[in-house]
Amino acid sequence: MRRLAVAIAIVAATAAAIRAIAVRKSEQLAGPGAYRLAGGPEREAFDALLAELARLEQVELARRLRALDEGGALWVSPFLPGQRLAIYVSTLGLIERIYVDRGALLLAELPFPDSDLPEEWRRLYALLRLGGTLCHELEHLDGVLEEELAYRREAAWYRTVAEASRELQLEAETKRGYEWAVESAILSVEKAAERAGG
Repeated sequence: MRRLAVAIAIVAATAAAIRAIAVRKSEQLAGPGAYRLAGGPEREAFDALLAELARLEQVELARRLRALDEGGALWVSPFLPGQRLAIYVSTLGLIERIYVDRGALLLAELPFPDSDLPEEWRRLYALLRLGGTLCHELEHLDGVLEEELAYRREAAWYRTVAEASRELQLEAETKRGYEWAVESAILSVEKAAERAGG
């Protein structure tokens, strides 16, 4: 009986050590200071993103992101490496998370700062790119290993957004903003797909 207890204790300690290594490795890939999405401005920004996705008829993506959050697999990274908006991390088959860049989530720095583009267009582009990037990382979570394929599917997602935005009753200026943001996002992600395809 004593041997069985010792064996169970060893197995439990080994499992805990392996999990700790997986957590450490995961956090190394996501940059320092990462934390689980909780309350505050990050929560408000996440809820605003989900609301915009629902408005664009991207209900399934919004549902999956909400489930990811509720399952504790959506984390925020203040220092995500490589100027990425988000990254899927799987370590040792134990830790699966999507880390979102805090600045991207909060729309802290809008793209194209030196352009004459309206701020609302730039904000919309940043929001759509974040949604598309999260869609891309969910592809990896679902088992898509090829980066080029994930980018192609992200581009396809932007096209569904374009179709949905055409159905919305929008003022002319806002509609032009959506068209520009979606077209720009598609161009950007298609270039990324070409680079990934070599």
